Amino acid sequence: MSYEKATQLIALTLWAILAGCGSAGYQSPPDAVTSDLVDGPSNLTVRVVGLDSSSGELALALYDSAEAFAARRDPVAKARLPIEDKEMTWRVDALTPGRYAVAAYHDADSDGELDRAITGWPTESYGFSNDARSMAGPPGFKAAAFNLVAGDNQIEISVR
Repeated sequence: MSYEKATQLIALTLWAILAGCGSAGYQSPPDAVTSDLVDGPSNLTVRVVGLDSSSGELALALYDSAEAFAARRDPVAKARLPIEDKEMTWRVDALTPGRYAVAAYHDADSDGELDRAITGWPTESYGFSNDARSMAGPPGFKAAAFNLVAGDNQIEISVR
């Protein structure tokens, strides 16, 4: 591939990523939390499937707002679990009922970061609640958010 073609490909990829980031900034208001969601504490079990090896760690973060989810900051809960199997489970107890979203990735080399190619695309497996995906960049909170009701709740995330 020529230098000019490679430069065009990188520029196009960066444009697609930036276009996705711009649209991710706009979030419609979250759905109203109904009264049946708030009668007591909530527990969440996250089952992660699709791990392609037992090396490294599974990094997970639970968010309760579009702002925190978009910035990947201030999660309500987070964990780094040594991978023991191709399916892993993470439990978070005593949460307030409401709307949440989970982000997860397989940190295969345990370096604490989601590794990326020169184009910016992740080279390690990742996933979000609702198996939310986006054509450019991570999905928005609205796509990944789910209602956490009082009592026990379970979700599944497929990492790819």
